[in-house]
Amino acid sequence: MYSYAGYLLFPHPRPFIAYLYCTMAGLVTRAILLKGGTVLFHDDQDHVQALRNTDILVRGNKIAKIGQNISAPAGAETIDCNGKIISPGFVDTHHHLWQTQLKGRHANQSVFDYLPTGFWQSHVYTPDDMFWGQLSGALEAIDVGTTFVLDHAHGNQTNDHGETQPCLSLLYALARIKN
Repeated sequence: MYSYAGYLLFPHPRPFIAYLYCTMAGLVTRAILLKGGTVLFHDDQDHVQALRNTDILVRGNKIAKIGQNISAPAGAETIDCNGKIISPGFVDTHHHLWQTQLKGRHANQSVFDYLPTGFWQSHVYTPDDMFWGQLSGALEAIDVGTTFVLDHAHGNQTNDHGETQPCLSLLYALARIKN
């Protein structure tokens, strides 16, 4: 591990993931108060109601309270959400994160052209190629508010390829902290 301008640098990505996991343990147990936003609340019939000037208290990874004028518990981080919408995360039920490096490459191809140049690319991917594809795809998902991805990781050719995947659940835990 190296340090440069306040950032930690690792010679290989997997120790970085382990480092994030260890440092995250303290972050996910804290309380966060989202204050004064417009909450998109789903009722029992799954109708969406816009609750204006509403607070949400999150303790650990659970919503503890929704209401107005919630007092922040000691040690809680308060985030001003005035003028912002607070919405449940998006769910992506079908993704191939390992293919992120190929994004846009096959836009004008038929499925028959795509198979040898896109789908079968997994046979030449190294475990590191798989890792970087999954990492960049997961970070893109987090950036747009996706909190769950069902990843179809059919590109895993060896056990080493499969070892890249545990980082994804960690990244989605980080998504809870991002905003």
